Amino acid sequence: MKLLRGHGLGNDYLILIDGPPIEPAIARAICDRHTGVGSDGILEPTLPVGTDYGVRIWNPDGSVAEKSGNGLRIYARWLYALRGAPARFTIWTGHDAVRCECSPEAIQIDMGKVRAAPEVLELAGKPFDVVIVDVGNPHCVLFFD
Repeated sequence: MKLLRGHGLGNDYLILIDGPPIEPAIARAICDRHTGVGSDGILEPTLPVGTDYGVRIWNPDGSVAEKSGNGLRIYARWLYALRGAPARFTIWTGHDAVRCECSPEAIQIDMGKVRAAPEVLELAGKPFDVVIVDVGNPHCVLFFD
């Protein structure tokens, strides 16, 4: 198995360059920072579906992510800088087509429309107003003083 590590805004992902298809147990073992190589996820090239390229984004727990902004920028940089991709292309994530624009100085990806919903979340017996924000990878935003 051949892997390439990429970094983006504090996240590090491994790109599968050569090897067998990734399975959940393999993703967990490789991503484990104590007993494996250690990573925030694995980017596994896949066949495109109506796009120029495809990728499966593995989380460290062995699940598959719908999207990862940092992971997609790392993958786009690899395609552009090392695989000869054009300056503009699309990537199929298994859930969505993502538009990418690349230059030697920057990588831009279109994460799509942001979905946001206010919620009340109970933490340690106290209610907190939060906003659930989703661009293909859900986040919980908590406001406090």
